Amino acid sequence: MKPLKIIKLNFCVLRFYDHFVISEIHDGVNLTQEHIAQAHKIITDFFGPATYYGYISLRINDYSVNPTDYLSCPFYDYIAGMAVVSNRAIKREAAQFEKAFFKKPLEVFFTLEEAIDWIKRLPKTDLNKKADL
Repeated sequence: MKPLKIIKLNFCVLRFYDHFVISEIHDGVNLTQEHIAQAHKIITDFFGPATYYGYISLRINDYSVNPTDYLSCPFYDYIAGMAVVSNRAIKREAAQFEKAFFKKPLEVFFTLEEAIDWIKRLPKTDLNKKADL
């Protein structure tokens, strides 16, 4: 499946599809709220303001993130569901820990294909719809 748009930032690559985005954070990055805000603006520009979408975190590189950022970042309000993809045990365990801080559906997968299939099965009413503001 070919992305509709690819945006390369200094800390990640974002690949956009109809109802979801795949992010791949670069190796060695300490992902901050400033990075998250920058990605959020780009994602919002693509999907539209206050529009729900699926988010796939392709974790093939080593980077760090503070999971409590989920609690205070408005970026996550519009994620209908989040899929984490990794075949490394430590990254899968970290993603399981993140579930405690993320109040939306979050699942962990070995392959990108599994994650995409899961994202596509999220209720269509939850993807690309405007939020009730």
